Amino acid sequence: MNKDIKFYKCKVLENNIVNNRLALVDDKQDLFNLYNNIISIREYKPKYKDPINYFTLPFFKNLYQLIINNFEIINALKITAHCFIEERKLIVNFILNKLQTGYTLSDSLSIFSEFFDNIVIEIIKISEKTANINQSIKNIINYLESKNNMKSKIAKAIRYPVTVLVLVNSIILIWLVLIIPQFENIFSELNIEVSLLTKCIVKCSNFLIKYPIIICCILICILIYIKLNIKFIINKLLCLPIIKKITTSLNKMQFLNSLSLMLQSNINLIEALDCLNKLDNFKQYSSIVNFIRNGKTFTSAIIISNKFENYEVSIISVGEKSGQIWISLQSIVNILQIKINDKLDKIISNLPVILMIIAGMLLIILVYATFTPLYTGFNY
Repeated sequence: MNKDIKFYKCKVLENNIVNNRLALVDDKQDLFNLYNNIISIREYKPKYKDPINYFTLPFFKNLYQLIINNFEIINALKITAHCFIEERKLIVNFILNKLQTGYTLSDSLSIFSEFFDNIVIEIIKISEKTANINQSIKNIINYLESKNNMKSKIAKAIRYPVTVLVLVNSIILIWLVLIIPQFENIFSELNIEVSLLTKCIVKCSNFLIKYPIIICCILICILIYIKLNIKFIINKLLCLPIIKKITTSLNKMQFLNSLSLMLQSNINLIEALDCLNKLDNFKQYSSIVNFIRNGKTFTSAIIISNKFENYEVSIISVGEKSGQIWISLQSIVNILQIKINDKLDKIISNLPVILMIIAGMLLIILVYATFTPLYTGFNY
């Protein structure tokens, strides 16, 4: 496995495949249509360099456009390779090379687990058995896009408060380093008696000015600690009451969305649940598949697991009776998405106000501690 992963970075592989490529399109009109279909993906510029945006989503979008235009998978991959550059191009060429040497597409993709998770691999495996690759890739694209949209929503909820905090901290730092020393000199020259609050702020200012190296070392140590313990810190933050409700709903939505996608791709319910249980995010739902193996229905299993609300159980029960569980699961996903969006919108609208109030109070304290001694001294 390690040799395979190292091998895809080898330039020789790229050169061999490019030099032996075939002319796949003869008709000029077909070439023009093909170009229009893939041009948006070729110009795809991800906002963030995460695995989905960086490679997985554009890869499947490109592949889907080619396959629905009646290209065989080998030829589609050859063209897809030319829509990427550098590392991503080498990855596609490596997948293509494995496919040409007898590997299945799912086996070839599974080598790159950082780009293709278990859910995607399982869906591709089933599509290879049912020869329904078009619909499966379309389902994967929908799954990745919904995952992406939720990430963007959460990032938006975090971005503005972080910006406000950085701005406020910058103002406080400038005040302590540049303004407080000037007032300290005035206090000394006029022999003004200052309050305990002002003395504390002056001492903080002096410490920042005298020991900048120590401050930088402390900040670097804090950053290193955060980087080394990022998972622990995130888990603690996720336990906060205001965030815990959202993360619980988000985790449930991702679980049901993944399960719906796999069932829609004709994966057996038990196989789909087994696949999801391999993912750390969904360990809390592992008991469901055990209940089903012991003869319980899916509805009974989720009731016993005590992880779902009554309305969710009712919707799943209707879907199980009609033989369309995945449609019921998708309905619950849509409801949960609306609820999560509402909660995030409230946080986005309320959190900046709270932060601005806190920032305003800190600045008022600084101004009060700075100017009150002058006012008291002049009156005296």
